[in-house]
Amino acid sequence: MAIDSLQVFETHDMGRYWEQMPEVQSEASLCASVTIQLVVDESSGSPSSPWTFTAVRLDAHIGSGIATQAKEKPLTTSERVRFPVMFQSWNAMTFLHWPCDVKTLQRYLPTGLEVDAFDGVGWIGLTPFLLSGLRLPFAPACPWLSTFPETNLRTYVRGPVGPGVWFFSLDAARLAAVWGARATYGLPYHWADMHVRMDGQRVDYFSNRGGRANARIIVNVGGVAAQPGELIEFLTARFRLYSLKRRRLAYANVDHPPWRLHSAELLHFEESIRQAAGLPSSEEFPLTHHSPGVDVRIGRLRFI
Repeated sequence: MAIDSLQVFETHDMGRYWEQMPEVQSEASLCASVTIQLVVDESSGSPSSPWTFTAVRLDAHIGSGIATQAKEKPLTTSERVRFPVMFQSWNAMTFLHWPCDVKTLQRYLPTGLEVDAFDGVGWIGLTPFLLSGLRLPFAPACPWLSTFPETNLRTYVRGPVGPGVWFFSLDAARLAAVWGARATYGLPYHWADMHVRMDGQRVDYFSNRGGRANARIIVNVGGVAAQPGELIEFLTARFRLYSLKRRRLAYANVDHPPWRLHSAELLHFEESIRQAAGLPSSEEFPLTHHSPGVDVRIGRLRFI
């Protein structure tokens, strides 16, 4: 089951977007503006350093987003994976999203995939979370091996079998899981020293990939989002991954309940994961949401 309580897990192994936003949705009603208090950490170094701030208050969580309608709205519920090859739970997941130019994103995709844009805008997502209950069918989960932090860098694509997710990188704190995912799904996993600490409504994520790609993210989880809106569904309701294995495009379907999304206040943010992937590291304020988590069934990898 998804974890939604005080626990500690640790291992050792804005800019242009806001100008485009017509409205935000609060818990009970729509408002015409958003109040932001931003404290910049000026000690973060030169302008080329990873963007760092230490406190942000967002007085209304994001609702309808930039546009009123996507080019083609993705599924809001998953299709049942009849024969899963893997079970796991994704807990305490925070969604951070930045808009990005479609042509820029397209250069990072393999042949056969195109950027899935919302009203002409592409998106880059960073999703730190705690993975637990990792197991194969008819096998129990091993307590140490099956629970570890993970952080994914991704974008949204359309491919031969429909909409899905393309991963630029995936950091995980279990070396065995990194090897397994690379070998079976062809995903660009990396081992990293990571932790996820939960204390009431506060969630603290840390990741260090040998100094090459780092992240420290702290959020304060707010109330349940009454109506996430079309943009948020577009960014979070994704039930298929694409990958390259042996230079061939492949996919796997993912089955889980709809996300129970909450607003989130970003207290601290610094990261170089986008920079390490060669992606644009926009200094725009990220669109931020949180979910206690979902239980997941993953299908086998299929070549296209």
